[in-house]
Amino acid sequence: MQGLYVYRDHPSRDLTSATTARLSAWLFQRWLLAASYRFSYFSANPSAALIGASTAPWRQHDGYATLGYAALRFGVSLHYGVLAGALQATTDYAETSHHIGFAARYSPFGDGVVAFTASLFPGEISYRGELGWALPLLPASSRWAMQSRSLRLRPSVALQWSGGEWRPSGALTVSLEDPRFSVYVGGKYGSELRPAYLPQEVVYNGPERIPFGLWAGASLRPSPRDGTTLSLSYAFDRLLRDVTDVSTLAMSTVTSQAHYLTLAITRPF
Repeated sequence: MQGLYVYRDHPSRDLTSATTARLSAWLFQRWLLAASYRFSYFSANPSAALIGASTAPWRQHDGYATLGYAALRFGVSLHYGVLAGALQATTDYAETSHHIGFAARYSPFGDGVVAFTASLFPGEISYRGELGWALPLLPASSRWAMQSRSLRLRPSVALQWSGGEWRPSGALTVSLEDPRFSVYVGGKYGSELRPAYLPQEVVYNGPERIPFGLWAGASLRPSPRDGTTLSLSYAFDRLLRDVTDVSTLAMSTVTSQAHYLTLAITRPF
């Protein structure tokens, strides 16, 4: 997976290249083992010196591990993540942080999922819980459903404890699945600070609050028998950050944007 992140009006970040390798295995048709590694290279905004930050580029290393069990009606997974290697620890990013969590699925009608994560940052522990339900919008007797297509609506709500306060949020995603392709679009609203989405192997490691975000993506399987999948996704976040001018000591809130473009190739063997 190769990602390119573009930041607009950000006080310290400019561009990021994020490369991810992931290997997963199903054992005995029920057990899942997965591990992934991500290397991110950040280039700094030249104006970062105005807030006392270094203008040198920096690197970050992410590692994730998953152990899961899945049956038709239920499933559960345990997750661990570690982030390390940031060079701007005092002004922009935390140093090494550890993240542990679990997700559980129950599927009487659609897929109900509850997830919980504890993030151990230096000097602070934050928590995040989420409850979501992927609801099928096509009746099983419909022509589309009989052709192995599915249309789903997934609302979710989350509650995070971070930065000394509770932060509620909500999200909504619509997805269409076909044997040869899939598409989805969604968004979230509600301020979060350094949230961790371990089932998606994503941890926000910056000091910004995220009041809302949007996302969309598509996957293509040229040959369902071969199993190779090509995926392209885009996500957008509005970022809010409190900064202090080093010359006047005046504090202000800086609004910036983050655009994430990711290309992925998945192949079974």
